[in-house]
Formats: sequence, C-alpha cells, structure tokens
Amino acid sequence: MEIKKYQKDCFANYKREIKYPEDYTYFYGNPINVLVPIETAINGVMIVGAYPSAKFYTVNGIADTPLADNDSPFSNESYFDGSRVRTIPSGKELNEVILEKIGVKREDCWVTDLVKVFLFKQGHINRYIKLGKTNIFENRSKFLEYAKKSIYRLQQEIDLANPKAIILLGIEVIKALFNISDQEAKSYLDGETRIKEINGIERNFICLPHPGILMKKFEKNPWPEKFENEIAPKAKTNIKKLIRSIEMDETSESIKISYSSTRLLFKRDEIEPLDWEDKIRIYASNDNCSYEMTKREFYEVFSNVVKTRSYLEAGIYHYVKTPAKAFQFIVSY
Repeated sequence: MEIKKYQKDCFANYKREIKYPEDYTYFYGNPINVLVPIETAINGVMIVGAYPSAKFYTVNGIADTPLADNDSPFSNESYFDGSRVRTIPSGKELNEVILEKIGVKREDCWVTDLVKVFLFKQGHINRYIKLGKTNIFENRSKFLEYAKKSIYRLQQEIDLANPKAIILLGIEVIKALFNISDQEAKSYLDGETRIKEINGIERNFICLPHPGILMKKFEKNPWPEKFENEIAPKAKTNIKKLIRSIEMDETSESIKISYSSTRLLFKRDEIEPLDWEDKIRIYASNDNCSYEMTKREFYEVFSNVVKTRSYLEAGIYHYVKTPAKAFQFIVSY
C-alpha cells in the first residue's frame, strides 16, 4: 500500500473501525477528523504518541474549550484563541524535550499517534455543558479500548515506514502495544531496545516517558531528571547503534568484494569481473579506515589507475600516499 492510499483509507474508515461515535462534533458542529500522519519519513525513526490534542479557545468567558482539530500529530502551529496567541505544545515538547535529547532530527521521523482522534476528558464535557452542548460524553477513559482496535493501523504504518527504531511515548502506548500491565509498562521507560515481531518482521522499540510528564518539573516528579541523566543518553546510544547496525547490514549485502591492505590497493583480478554497480570495500591499515565505491566510481575517479602498467600487467596498484580524491569514499575509521 502506498502512503497516500493509506492516508485516504485511514481518514475515511478509522472512526468506524474503532467504533468512535460518528455523531460527535466540536462545539460549533465541525467534525472530529482522523489525524493521519503527514510527516512520513521512510527508513528513519517512527514516533508514536497516544492520541492527538486539539485547539482550545475561550468561548463566552470559558477558557480551554476544545473547538477544532490540530493540523497533524504533534503539530507546531500557532493560533489566536479569542484572548491570546497560543502554540500547540505537543510539537514543541516533542522537538525540544525528546528529539533533541536523543539525537534524532524531526525530518527523519514518521510521526503518528496510536489513537488518531481527539478524546474528550470530563473537564471538556463540563465546559460544553456550561455552553449548552449536552449531546457528547467523556471518552478519554476509553483510550485503551480504542488503542487496541488501532494496533492494526499502526502495523500498516510500520510496514510503510520500515523504521530503524520505533519510539513509543508514554505508559499507555507501551501498555497497549505490548499488552502488559501499567507497572510493567512503567518499567519499560528506560531507553533500552526491545524487539517485537510485527507482521513477521522483528522491529526495534525504544520506550520513553511522554513529553508532557517531562515538562512538569516539580519536586515529586522524578521523570525530568531521570530522563535527562539516564534514559535519554541510553536511548541516544541505542538509536545510533541500531541505525549503524542496520546500515552496515544493508551495505554488507551489496558488497561484492572486500579485502585489506597496508595502503589503498586496487586488485585488477578482483575488480574487473564485477558489474558496474557492484561495490568494492578496501581496508587500508596505514589510513586506519575503509574505502567503499562501485566499480563505476573506481573507473571514473581513479581513471589514471586502470591505465597504469602496474594495474594492467602486474594486476595491482597501490598508493604510497592516499590521494585526497579517495577521501570521499571513506565509510569507517
């Protein structure tokens, strides 16, 4: 399934699938829409939140009344709420509290929520009642019910995104996906890598506290300090390891020949049978690094080498001093 096809299908059918009341609307009658992912980086890092927030306004003196959907999961938009300019906090929290700390760029992420519609807390309902709207009821307490019915959609997104790491934010998301207790889910908030099979493929999950709890800095909340000093550094290290490991595996599959030498050395009998896009990896111990290139790149950049008597007759050519033009092919030290 293509991303656009998934977005359209999810938008059209998701509420019915999880049995979210189709007649629920915001105060002025505008629909509660499905927030499908729109930041959809492939082969990067997937971010999974609990459910989307909404835009809150002051209506007839009643502040923090939900009136409209956000534009997307963890959006960064600003708007005027009737009394002041507000910025959606979830986007800023994700960027500054989570991603910066674990060394991940937002543009490398697939950003989504497990439950893809706004859920009303009792406080929201009380505000609506004060304003005269009484045909809607609290459904925040149904998160787990909705979440379990949403796992199929998340599995589809994982197949599409093919992420190197999947970041689960908060106990509720962890509990739903791993089907464990609150206490066990809480113990998962450690930045370690956990493997779970999704549609026949082992996927790498890292569980972190929700950014909302990390923003609440008061004496009895241990999470901000614990995240800063323990969880985030561990997660950052594990994400780097996962990305490096997967990239090396992918690269290794495409390497056709690999050998070591004291200096940068080209072997005619190894190189010439290759196809033009086959890759060569050469470890030069004097340089303490590996060079990787295709046969085509070798011929284009080292065109002088293939014309030398040493390469043509002796079958080898090595540099006494590695030329600067080779540095672009360094892949590891």
